[in-house]
Amino acid sequence: RTYEPPRRRPTGWSSSATSEFTLILRQLPPSATSESVSESCARFGEVATVRLITDPSSGQCLGVGYVEMADAVGFGKALVARSVTVDSVP
Repeated sequence: RTYEPPRRRPTGWSSSATSEFTLILRQLPPSATSESVSESCARFGEVATVRLITDPSSGQCLGVGYVEMADAVGFGKALVARSVTVDSVP
């Protein structure tokens, strides 16, 4: 079974994701940081950017983040894995 990169999004597509290689992570622990998420996802390939949704007053992660992988290979490996452990929380 081979991995095929996703098709281009239609014109006018609106999303918080900035690239076709962006993953949405859910159920992140409040202790998650950009660095810890990047380290956890690096096993799939090069991580281009990490953006976490954080509480403005506490700065803690609200459980959602976006990870942009640098290429289709890393993106595909992450999709196949379907899970990542961040700060010892699967």
